[in-house]
Amino acid sequence: MFITAAHAQTAEAIKAALEAGDILLQYKVLGAVCVILGLAIAFLFWKLDRLSTSIMREVVTALQANTAATVAGNLTITALTTTLEATDDGVEKLSHQTELAAQAAASRGVEILKNQEEIKRRLEGRLP
Repeated sequence: MFITAAHAQTAEAIKAALEAGDILLQYKVLGAVCVILGLAIAFLFWKLDRLSTSIMREVVTALQANTAATVAGNLTITALTTTLEATDDGVEKLSHQTELAAQAAASRGVEILKNQEEIKRRLEGRLP
């Protein structure tokens, strides 16, 4: 009777030990899966960080190029504005000089006409 009870208790102890081992093994497998999953997530975050750093470098480079192009465009606009202002001044001076030349030519034309009329009168006065 003691032996049968001991066997029964041993069988129950073995069964309990096997169940505990199975549970422990399941937790170890679960723990290993969690560790692997955690490492995978850490790796993905590391890759994402490197990718975002690379993208940020490209964005900064593009912004620097855009800034340089904007500065060059502003310098070009300033140069064109200066050129247009100088051209405006030149056109005004040329218009004024043309106006003065036209007035002088008109005055000379009037003087030439007066001289022609006077020559004509003198010639008419000499003729019988």
